[in-house]
Amino acid sequence: MSNVLSPPRAGSDRNTLVIAIAFSPDGKFIAVGRSPHYGGQDNIVQIYEWSSKREVVRIMLPLLPQSPEAPTLRGIAFSPDGKYLATACDAAVYLWYWRLPDIQDQVHARVTRNLSQPEWDSYFSGDPKYQNQWADLPEPHAK
Repeated sequence: MSNVLSPPRAGSDRNTLVIAIAFSPDGKFIAVGRSPHYGGQDNIVQIYEWSSKREVVRIMLPLLPQSPEAPTLRGIAFSPDGKYLATACDAAVYLWYWRLPDIQDQVHARVTRNLSQPEWDSYFSGDPKYQNQWADLPEPHAK
């Protein structure tokens, strides 16, 4: 297997520049921060499983309230325990949970019922497939 990580050649990745990279503390993942090239798409951070070169997470950096334009990504880093990914932009630093179990734990602590199929689809683009998330919470209400 090659040690070259080649991003997809179509879609929003094609007009972006790689600004920063970071390896997870265990060396199993690499985060690649991309920034728009001359007005291209939004800033994104993609996390790849290094052994398979498979993209496992894509984070779209939010717009800042005081600006309609995407902030410029300046750097990325994993926390020493690998639980968080930090992104540094022009005017803000964000800490992200990036592993699905950590994200699910955070959602579970805040919701009062399971997600409906449309809600699931809006947060997860088909992977993982829809499932009843938490046995201790009620089913979603039909709309």
